[in-house]
Amino acid sequence: MKIQIQRLLDRYTKTLAVGGLILLVAALVVDTRWVSQPISTAVLMLSIFALRLVPVRLSKYSYLTQSAVPTLVGAVCIGPSPVVAALWVGVAAADVFGLRKPPRAGLVNAGREVIGFVASYGPYAAIIAVGTTSQHTLDFLPAAAILVALYFFLTRALFYFSLLIRN
Repeated sequence: MKIQIQRLLDRYTKTLAVGGLILLVAALVVDTRWVSQPISTAVLMLSIFALRLVPVRLSKYSYLTQSAVPTLVGAVCIGPSPVVAALWVGVAAADVFGLRKPPRAGLVNAGREVIGFVASYGPYAAIIAVGTTSQHTLDFLPAAAILVALYFFLTRALFYFSLLIRN
């Protein structure tokens, strides 16, 4: 039984790492705003890197970081592709170089964050597209609530799934 659990965990982590990388490349190819906004992308990258370095420990394996703050602000202010680029690089660099995690763990964590962000940005963009206003008024509240709630829920769900498998 343990061998099957380990195989599932290995496949899951590979899926997160490869899936996040595929989503990163797809987002950068489809939406090229990251090229025209290099300063914003760099500021987001540095913010995510810095906030990822100081996690709030919840238990031996569980933690929270404040990297969601620049991620969500960037999603609303400059769009998804600069955020995806900054998120992947910032998380991977902070984990590998700052927190001294193995490179594989950094890639898995970066992939998980990108997958969670892209999955939460889709419904947000759909609500914005259906809405009657593009300004940040009270009509913006449902879209913002969906973005924040889904991003937090999905990234935590993907993280805790691996912890549940390992007991």
